[in-house]
Amino acid sequence: MNKRIDNLGIFLQLVLFGAIIISFIVSIFIGPLEVVTYALMSLMLFVLSYNNYAIYKRKYMTAIYSVCGILLMILTLKEVIDATKTLLG
Repeated sequence: MNKRIDNLGIFLQLVLFGAIIISFIVSIFIGPLEVVTYALMSLMLFVLSYNNYAIYKRKYMTAIYSVCGILLMILTLKEVIDATKTLLG
């Protein structure tokens, strides 16, 4: 069962990588969709953190990826809040 979960982590990492590439290309043409790219990148950092902890046993990189994911998520939420204020105000 544990091997199946590890394979799911790698699969999710690949799917997110593809989604980030597609989102990046779309955000070149439609600027406000950069927020989606940032959110996907933050989610990807959390998946990388999990894979480093569960599969590769690199605990230092796990902490680095987790902290970077949290920081990127905070910045993404700040940008969403600012965009919402701009639209409403």
